[in-house]
Amino acid sequence: MACSSEKIQKSPRVIAPADRISTLPESLIFHILAFLPTKDAVATSLLSRSWKSLWTKVATLNFALIEPEKHDPRRRQAFVHFVDKVLLGNDVECLDKFRLQWITTHKCQPIHVNWWLSHAIARDVRVLDLHVNSAKYNSQTELSGKVFICESLECLRLEGPILVKVPDVVSLPLLEQLDLINVKFCYAQCFPKLISSCPVLHSLKFQECCQLRQQALRVSSPSLRFLEIRLKSQVPLVKKMEIDAPSLESLKYEDRFGKLCVIERPNFVNRGELSISSCTHSVELCNSIVEMIQALNNIVSLKLYGSIVKALSLATIPLSTRFERLTELDVHRECGDWSSLNVMLGCSPNLRALKITKSKCTQCTHGGCWSDPKEVPMCLFYSLKEISFSNFQGFKHEVAMIRYVFKHGVVLRRIHLRTGADDPKEELQILNKVTVLPRRSFACEIHFN
Repeated sequence: MACSSEKIQKSPRVIAPADRISTLPESLIFHILAFLPTKDAVATSLLSRSWKSLWTKVATLNFALIEPEKHDPRRRQAFVHFVDKVLLGNDVECLDKFRLQWITTHKCQPIHVNWWLSHAIARDVRVLDLHVNSAKYNSQTELSGKVFICESLECLRLEGPILVKVPDVVSLPLLEQLDLINVKFCYAQCFPKLISSCPVLHSLKFQECCQLRQQALRVSSPSLRFLEIRLKSQVPLVKKMEIDAPSLESLKYEDRFGKLCVIERPNFVNRGELSISSCTHSVELCNSIVEMIQALNNIVSLKLYGSIVKALSLATIPLSTRFERLTELDVHRECGDWSSLNVMLGCSPNLRALKITKSKCTQCTHGGCWSDPKEVPMCLFYSLKEISFSNFQGFKHEVAMIRYVFKHGVVLRRIHLRTGADDPKEELQILNKVTVLPRRSFACEIHFN
């Protein structure tokens, strides 16, 4: 019998792709899982046997439920059951972060929220982020008092109609960051009591918090470095602002109505962002704005928005402070309002960068509103090197301002104009009005968008 001369070919060996993620150190895997929503981190238990219990050792928990307008009790029940299961199954001794977002058009269930918070506090949580909102029923979620005796807490963020009742005993020795957004205080003294109980507080954000109506809001903290206050409600919530923070470095203040704001001992404020959108410009309001700005005499960078800018030209008291350290000025102004800018330039002898953002006009009637200052600002001679002008439309008063700066800007290096024009021909016409102007500084370059 003849033997076949053909050799039997062996089929190529199939090599399974290597599981590179599983070979990573556990600490790195936990770090990766910490960036995932907790439901996704738990889902990794299905990957393989070695991943089955990894989620129980993740120190960051992130839960979110955004319910549709049509109520689904089974979905809510499943979410509550899932959070309960994860908290009971988590094995870490200390939680790095616990975040809960529960947005619904129906009533929230505070009993579940506070049980979850208590569990996180028992694990010495460092960061607590709670966002609860029940818009349709306008209900409030009363916050557990245990939050205010959590000695491991370093960052606390509360957002939504959360009812805050500060207990008699407060112990937050490590709290450095506090964000309060749309929360409701039981009584006016809750807020100052809370702030005074945070000995190392560095950052405070306060936005639209209620139950302080017709009260003076006082922020007093010797350690506070960054402060952000935003009051944009349709109804004035606070009559008076008092800020006593001797270590303050950065202040962001936004107010819809405008009110008396007293800044005490602002010795170290380096950066400020001030905005008031009040439609009325009473003498009292304008004068209080001038006093607020004058208190920031050591500021390095300043942004002015809305009525803040207009108040400088309408106040009966002059802006007499010299801002010796101010190097960056950002002004958002209405079309045609130049007097306030002239005031700030005259008070800023060491200004290096000026940014102007103007509201866009379809038809300008401010042809003669620019007038040269009686004295040339010192910054034009010695320090002002860069100017940025957004929504430059080539109106007569705008060109007059640029002409004045070109005439006296000895050290000017660059001016950047953004026209915002949609038509290239219109843009070219606008830019031609500037390029023909003589410049005192031969090094000055004109840049267009």
